[in-house]
Amino acid sequence: WQWGLIYTKKRWAIGYSFSPELLWQRTISTNTLILDVAAPEKQVVGLSYFIKPDKIRLSADIISIKKIQNSVAFETYNTSNFNNDSIKSEDITFPKLGVEFLLVQNSRTNAQFRMGYYDEPSRFQGNSNRQHFCIGFEVRLGPALLQIAQDQATNFNTTSQALSVIFDKL
Repeated sequence: WQWGLIYTKKRWAIGYSFSPELLWQRTISTNTLILDVAAPEKQVVGLSYFIKPDKIRLSADIISIKKIQNSVAFETYNTSNFNNDSIKSEDITFPKLGVEFLLVQNSRTNAQFRMGYYDEPSRFQGNSNRQHFCIGFEVRLGPALLQIAQDQATNFNTTSQALSVIFDKL
């Protein structure tokens, strides 16, 4: 889960979000292999600014991810070998840059298209950074907000998708 605050003015906005560290445990049958899965604590401070002609917004986030506590290894099973990489002992901080294009705006409706990029440092020794390319779309109609986003990391076959529906000012 994630909590956040945002303060907006006509041309700029500043925000902060926080996600606590989450831990899960799971047992898989056969050899009774126990997997500990962790999502690290994450904090994001963001700033955005509309450039003229007020249809393009530039944004920058500073993302801070804490070291996963009480974890020493990352393991995967790959048909022929068993890999074991040590988790780095430090926190990581990196920027995320983006641009939004305002498509429609009136008193009840907003629609915008967004793109972003960030270079995420690896949390494991020996692995290279992952470059992420993000794309998204947001529509606000009265108190309802619909967001659709996709994040593709280089050298990975999978993507991350998000769908958010938010109601406010009720």
